[in-house]
Amino acid sequence: MAESLEHFIGRLRSVPVQSFSFRGRQFEVLRDDLIHPVISGNKLRKLWRFLCTCQERKKGLQTFGGPYSNHLVATAYAAKLLGIPCRAFVRGAYHMTSSLNICKSLGMNLISLNKEEFARRKNDFAEDENWITVPEGGKGPAGVASVKSSYGSQLSSYQVIWLAAGTLTTAIGVALAAPKAKVVAVPVLKAHGEALMEEYTKLFGIKQPENLVYFNSQHTGGYARWDERLLTFANDFYRQTGIMTDLVYTAKAFRAFFELENSPETVRNLLIHTGGLQGMLGILPQIKAKNHNLVYEAPLVAHLGRTHPGIVCSTSQ
Repeated sequence: MAESLEHFIGRLRSVPVQSFSFRGRQFEVLRDDLIHPVISGNKLRKLWRFLCTCQERKKGLQTFGGPYSNHLVATAYAAKLLGIPCRAFVRGAYHMTSSLNICKSLGMNLISLNKEEFARRKNDFAEDENWITVPEGGKGPAGVASVKSSYGSQLSSYQVIWLAAGTLTTAIGVALAAPKAKVVAVPVLKAHGEALMEEYTKLFGIKQPENLVYFNSQHTGGYARWDERLLTFANDFYRQTGIMTDLVYTAKAFRAFFELENSPETVRNLLIHTGGLQGMLGILPQIKAKNHNLVYEAPLVAHLGRTHPGIVCSTSQ
């Protein structure tokens, strides 16, 4: 299972960019979802400098997350591949979800914290003698710097770049990596981008990049909320492009592009597929319960089955 960090970095620098036409628009997609079967999308971009530091200083890696966290799974998998000791502080009195079972099987030590203690400790970035700390979701200056440096010059030829935003870590890193482009972040939470940026500045002193803008109110009701119109978009987008999106992050950002972008055809638009397909583990049962259909359920289940072998496609039952 061993893999070198140099190979990981090579994956980051060789992500394919694909050109498509959909709903009458030409655009390009940076396929960060193809970086790695498990540590895909922005997860590895936020983690790789932490991993470098762990190896250089011969320390373990510790982080924070909830019982369904994609970040914990990606972190556990990366640490296992690189032979780095790893532990996670998990929010609340959790039960062993499929995600946590995978983390445990990969050697991650799980430590439960009540919600108050978790909220207090997740923003404590004090140096530890034995551990390098990755904040929840990779949030913070080190995560931003990791994202920025991971892209190198990959983004330099685009005028407008679109991506989904949770904590804003990736969006800020992209804006700093492509200072001549307009970077459009589409928050997937009810909180507006301006509020998320204000929190970032308060916690870390990071100022708003001048080229970063937000399209708010595209969250479809809040984090991990979706409606039939968003599902229809995801199905249509897959039929036309063959690209699977998730209803938590990427489908919302991509739909916003097609509904809100009005730049001339001469402008080069890049959509960043930030991964996150694992988030569909919680969405698939909801789709079935509402008697709706996800047209790419079978390939999605095959993809997720690499880490969650218990998942079953409804069409095979």
